[in-house]
Amino acid sequence: MLLSSYTWNTGNWSICTRTCGGGVQTRQVTCERHRRRGTPVTAKDSFCEDAEGNKPSGMSLCSPFRCPTLDEPVYAWSTGPWSECSSQCGYQTRHVVCHEIIPGLTTATSDDKCDASSKPPHQKQCDGQNCQAQGCIDRISICQFALRIELIRCSVPRQRNLCCVACKTHVSISARSNKKDNRQGQP
Repeated sequence: MLLSSYTWNTGNWSICTRTCGGGVQTRQVTCERHRRRGTPVTAKDSFCEDAEGNKPSGMSLCSPFRCPTLDEPVYAWSTGPWSECSSQCGYQTRHVVCHEIIPGLTTATSDDKCDASSKPPHQKQCDGQNCQAQGCIDRISICQFALRIELIRCSVPRQRNLCCVACKTHVSISARSNKKDNRQGQP
């Protein structure tokens, strides 16, 4: 005797019926009978309800935010692409900008117009790099720039802790430059 199992199979959500002001998206939800061998076949919903419980929804509300008008623009965050990693044990950054949207026109505006609680992150640790375990991370996103304009000094412990990775890189570059300068000064 072949044993069968029953599972809900959910399809992909359709495109929302509206881009703003509240729409609906749908998906197909079917009950499938699985045998040890062979392709699943469609079964009555009652078999899946007995095996897995209530049927997943085939409809969902989407695009709940209001539509912009000339008198009432919508404010939304947009993000740029992630940068390359700043160093072997570093961060990636991206631009996050608040935009004012009215019909036919989107323009950058001040961040205070957008909802701060929904602002996407502008910085993230590089994938696969566990810098915390090494105890050395850049705690601010502008370390390389701050070093270049001498806003941060690696010789000051508190500032070095803010930009640990950048300071290590900066020190090794400075040491190589000093060795090169010393060799050039020797006869």
